[in-house]
Amino acid sequence: MGRKRGQVLPVPAVLVVGVGTSLGSVFLFGKLADEILEHESMALDKRLVEEARETRSPTLDKAMSAVTTFGEPWALGAIGVLIGADWLLQDRKADLVTWASALVGGGLLNELLKRLFHRARPALKLRRAHATGYSFPSGHAMMTLSTYGTLAYLVSRRGNLTKHPAARLIWTPALLVCALVGSSRVYLEVHYPTDVLAGWLAAIVWATTCSTARNFMEPEES
Repeated sequence: MGRKRGQVLPVPAVLVVGVGTSLGSVFLFGKLADEILEHESMALDKRLVEEARETRSPTLDKAMSAVTTFGEPWALGAIGVLIGADWLLQDRKADLVTWASALVGGGLLNELLKRLFHRARPALKLRRAHATGYSFPSGHAMMTLSTYGTLAYLVSRRGNLTKHPAARLIWTPALLVCALVGSSRVYLEVHYPTDVLAGWLAAIVWATTCSTARNFMEPEES
């Protein structure tokens, strides 16, 4: 059942917190971007990458290489198609549009930011993964948090509507995957720590934007 004309849905507390966090993320991203443009963070970035190298082991190499695939474009695309097809069959068009916006829009925003900053990837001979393109912000970090974060919101939101509070549990594995993927990019030496941090900050802004927009679309009641 749709809402009455002119009626605005109450904004969930999670979105209020999300918007506040988003505003803070915009500020922090601006500060970080300024340091990148001024090359003020390079010494710290290089030191952190070198410290991460000291933790290397064959087992950890395999684990991190496996973890990082959760942020690969082909993996995100495959997950997006599967979830999108399921929601289309369930006639969850508003959720599908929100999910697609997080996935496609996040990718376009990341590419725009990369071209804007033109930061080269770590020039290290021991780099343990292949990567091309610019480094700032990390596409894996940004895309995982943007898409999986939006997915977690949509699933938990649906759980509230259908009285399945257990749906909120999706936040823990979703955020854990995002944290591990971001960390893997530094471990594999294809990104500096500030690239990953910037990716997370940009993702918070985009995921919150998509989630907030979803709250003002027509809701599914069952």
